[in-house]
Amino acid sequence: MPATSVSHLVFISTPFSAANNTYLDESLPSTSETAGENETDDLPAVGPAAVKGKRKREKTRKYTDNYLKFGFTFKETDGIEFPMCVICSTVLSNESMKPSKLQRHLETTHSHIKDKPVDYFKTYLKSLQGQQKSAKVGELALKCSYQVALRIAQNKQPYTIGEDLILPSATDMCKTIYGNDIDINKLKTVPLSDTTIARRIDEMASDVRVQLIEKLRLADAFALQLDESTDVSKDAQLLAFVRFVDQNEMLEEFLFCKRLPERTTSAEIFKVIDAFFRENYISWAKCVALCTDGARAMAGLKSGLIALVRDVAPEVIWTHCMLHRESLVAKDMSAELSDVMDVKVVNIVKKSALQTRLFSNLCAAEGEEHTGLLYHSEVHWLSRGSVLARVLELRTSVREFLLLQKRTELAALFSDNVWITKLANLTDIFAELNKLNSSMQGRNTYAFQLYDRMEGFVKKIRKWKERVGEGIFSMFPSVDELGDSAVLSPPVTHTDFPQLAAKAMMSLLPFATTYLCERGFSSLIYLKNKYRSRLQPEADMTLCLTTSIRPRLDKLCATHQGQTSH
Repeated sequence: MPATSVSHLVFISTPFSAANNTYLDESLPSTSETAGENETDDLPAVGPAAVKGKRKREKTRKYTDNYLKFGFTFKETDGIEFPMCVICSTVLSNESMKPSKLQRHLETTHSHIKDKPVDYFKTYLKSLQGQQKSAKVGELALKCSYQVALRIAQNKQPYTIGEDLILPSATDMCKTIYGNDIDINKLKTVPLSDTTIARRIDEMASDVRVQLIEKLRLADAFALQLDESTDVSKDAQLLAFVRFVDQNEMLEEFLFCKRLPERTTSAEIFKVIDAFFRENYISWAKCVALCTDGARAMAGLKSGLIALVRDVAPEVIWTHCMLHRESLVAKDMSAELSDVMDVKVVNIVKKSALQTRLFSNLCAAEGEEHTGLLYHSEVHWLSRGSVLARVLELRTSVREFLLLQKRTELAALFSDNVWITKLANLTDIFAELNKLNSSMQGRNTYAFQLYDRMEGFVKKIRKWKERVGEGIFSMFPSVDELGDSAVLSPPVTHTDFPQLAAKAMMSLLPFATTYLCERGFSSLIYLKNKYRSRLQPEADMTLCLTTSIRPRLDKLCATHQGQTSH
């Protein structure tokens, strides 16, 4: 019997698995082991043996330099080499890494060059490698563009800074450090125009928002923190932050910044929030808590925002910002202390630039450490104690300045030891309130934590009252420094602060303060100023206020083709 027939009988007698279309004889070589031999190129791929129902990992074919004579190089993806035609850049499957199939592609697709020598294909290969290198530089420049845009947004800078400052600075640094050893022209391919930066920021903010919405939809429940304020363009802006649990981790993230189109009523505020929820398929049923300030539009039980929210989320809990509550309670003091608190001298000194300069010169001549008074702001809770402390510190210079301004009535107060003692007492009290306010601000604060701090402060106040009754004033350093000039009369003990917060809730989800919104408005003021009054700030605020979610730059780059600067 001829040898070919014997070989044929061997294949027939070899057990065959119909399930996986492979032969079960391990002694037979796989096609990948003979990929360079034309005699076995067209045989069916004989995979690893399936022993006792188990299947070994199939081998992949490897590229060899001999395949260039068929016009093929290779492209590697995830460690697997795929044949790629140097003429048309077609990428074939790894199974096509056989001389016969590569030659078939050459003869059927590029028949007019099938007889060309290998040097001919080497020329095409060099051209292809140059194109790939150029494309790689474009891809890197594209990613750099996103990275710079992200930093610009996070640092709240104008978009023009990329092309006007960052790129020239990067070029100068590279020239100085590397000299002629680096190709500076590659840096110039990074697209950093203001329109490009704006587009990149919008794309990254959109990607972050998509990730947040996906997490929010999967969460069992979430809490909202809301506040409204007016920006430099007199537009009413509504800020919202959300707190929820994601994979056993409590997250606090910026949700949105939306312009209120008309009035700042509860109905308009609810309309904006509800539209956002509907647009992003967020269920109101998952909203379990809402934290706002005490404004009527927010807190009204019949027509306020909380009432409208409870129509769609009946179980929602409303939390009045503890910082606002503490600030309101701190205003409730006796009439004589209120008169001291109303320090009109600050407005007299700072009402004009001339008055401010004159007072500053007087303080400098007196050798004062500070040469100016501070304005009090109702929004910034830490300012009241600082204002009083500065007036007390500069009381001698203030008195002289008032006499020069012929404001003898006010100047007389700074010669009154009783009034000075009250001022020192209020300075010490509000210094302690400043410490309390500082401890209550920040991220990841919960109602029971702040309640404990407030309750501890109330107990401290009560203890101070007892010590004042015993004639002990060491806990008031400003009063103590006055020494014999201090007039320690009963009015000093009239400072009484009642309980400032309700009992803390067991749940950690509700916000205890609107600190995040206040911080967000600070960013809004910085972003949307008189030089950028037409800016739509939501995208920038998304990138600079979001902490745990990062834009997926590789995914965003994959949606664009790398290109040079424009």
